[in-house]
Order: sequence, then structure tokens, then C-alpha cells
Amino acid sequence: WRTHDRKFVVKSLPTPERDLLVNLLPSYIEHLEQHPYSLLARFCGLYDLVSIKHSSVALVLMCSVFGGEEIDEQFDLKGSSVNRRVGVADADTAKKDVDFSGRFIYLGAERRACQLERDLLWLERHGLCDYSLLLGVRTATKEDIR
Repeated sequence: WRTHDRKFVVKSLPTPERDLLVNLLPSYIEHLEQHPYSLLARFCGLYDLVSIKHSSVALVLMCSVFGGEEIDEQFDLKGSSVNRRVGVADADTAKKDVDFSGRFIYLGAERRACQLERDLLWLERHGLCDYSLLLGVRTATKEDIR
């Protein structure tokens, strides 16, 4: 789910992922404090909703990586081609690695590439290998170029 202004995303989490996030929180906060330009998702809140029948669901609130900006396409890139194709999709649906095939990512400043490496080392240190790069693509207009 997204907020109406597209600045925040809410996702449900299975209990093991919720517990992992709680355990990683001190290290995660330290990483973000040391690396304010980190490309890791920004977690804003973690909530356990309990129903009248005592069943619960964990919800995590995250800042949208797109900051509320309109994008034309988005890609969820994992570095694999196995089951990684969506095909035709709208801007709200993330395409996958095979859909991105033949395109290139220019990270710009060397600082971003170095930060990506720092973030990957943090993920590796915590045994987190199921991660992806969420990439938004926006077609530049004449006004953007000026």
C-alpha cells in the first residue's frame, strides 16, 4: 500500500521478518547515522495490529525510495533471470530483471557507487542475501533538461 501522496509505503511482514527487523534495528540505525546517504530502505515504523480475535499482523512503514516523485517505470532488480519477468506493466508495477535487459544504470557520482558497496557489505555482514535494487525511471522532459 502507498499513501495518497506516494511518500510512504506500508508492507505486511511475516513474523520471522518482523523479528529480524527488530533484532537488526540497532545496527541499522548505526549504519544510517554513519552513512546518511545510504541507499537502504528507510524504515519509519513497525506496528503489530491485533484483531478482536487476537490474530495479529505486522506492518512496516517505509519512506518511498521515490520520495513522492512521479516515475514512468520501476524495476525490482535482484541480479537473476530466474522467474524475473513481468512483461507489460504500468508505472505502479515493478518490472523485473529480464524486463530491464539491454539497459544500463548510470549511478552518477562515485559517491553513490561507494555507498552502494557499503550498504551491500552491511547486508552481507548480517547474512541478508535476498535484497533487490528498486530503480525508478523517469523520462526527462525539455523542462528537466534546461
